[in-house]
Amino acid sequence: MAAKAYISFQPTQFRQSCTFLYPADWEAREILEGGYEKIFIAGPCNQAGTFNTSLMMRVSSATDQIPEEAAKLFVSKYQSAFNCQVDGMAFGTLGKRAATEVEIAYSMALPLNSVNPKLTKIRERHIFLKHDDQLFELLYAASEEDYAIWLEAFRIMVQTLLFAEETQTATFRSFVANTVDARKKFDQVDREEKSQ
Repeated sequence: MAAKAYISFQPTQFRQSCTFLYPADWEAREILEGGYEKIFIAGPCNQAGTFNTSLMMRVSSATDQIPEEAAKLFVSKYQSAFNCQVDGMAFGTLGKRAATEVEIAYSMALPLNSVNPKLTKIRERHIFLKHDDQLFELLYAASEEDYAIWLEAFRIMVQTLLFAEETQTATFRSFVANTVDARKKFDQVDREEKSQ
């Protein structure tokens, strides 16, 4: 695969001034809604034509909420709404900020409002962190078959995230198993434990 070109995104509508890199041929837009500021970046559609790979940054005021609490609340909501599978939750740092990372998977009939929807397995990775008085959620979502293909775009987004007062790229180490092979290994161990 040829090297991917990345461009810098610098929000114009956000209260927080930050920047990061994302794939040059993906479509980025800023959205202000319901007390959230969002940057949504749409990538390629899966082969079935049911789901676009995407990156997102969502920012909300959260003076009293810590990243771990935000991640647990997110998981609780998704488990009740989508019966999602939590593939891992881990704690670490992004730059010098405490961060919580979670990976989930769920299935949905897509596209929505279609007369012929297809069951599509979606995998998402979320990183929650606080900066000043705001809670940041960095999100990567893709269909199961495209997840490993575009995961590097999310890593680059996270590793290049800079706030206005910072002068170097953030140090980030992925907490959750991030390869298809590792996931298969965990699935195999799980099946073996269930059969015993």
